[in-house]
Amino acid sequence: MENQESRISDIKKPVYKKKRVFIPVIAVSIILALGLWLFYSSSTYVSTDDAFVEGHNIKICPKVTGNISKVFIEDNSKVKKGQLLVEIDPKDYRTKYDQAEAKLEAAIEKQKSAEINVNLTSITSDAALEQAKSGVD
Repeated sequence: MENQESRISDIKKPVYKKKRVFIPVIAVSIILALGLWLFYSSSTYVSTDDAFVEGHNIKICPKVTGNISKVFIEDNSKVKKGQLLVEIDPKDYRTKYDQAEAKLEAAIEKQKSAEINVNLTSITSDAALEQAKSGVD
């Protein structure tokens, strides 16, 4: 009779209260929840081990070096050939120009004094030659 009562109680229990159904349903629900969470997280966050950025690298080599004083372009803007991009600070080059100009003026003055010395030497050597001639006579 006990056997019949347990069978009757098993039959009377709803399906969701039976142990044979409850444990697999919980396991499938957990696996399904984990799967949905993994799918959502993998679709919203991008990760990679071999990422690279595709782009065109163009090197700009100035003919002169110096500090930049003005920039005439914006980031990521297109430029045309020959367009002025930056202005280099002219202070260093102005100083070098002034030094070269001073050296040129010094060389010109040295050349003028050398010409005067040549003329003076020419006159004095003529006089020394005349003196030597008179000494020989």
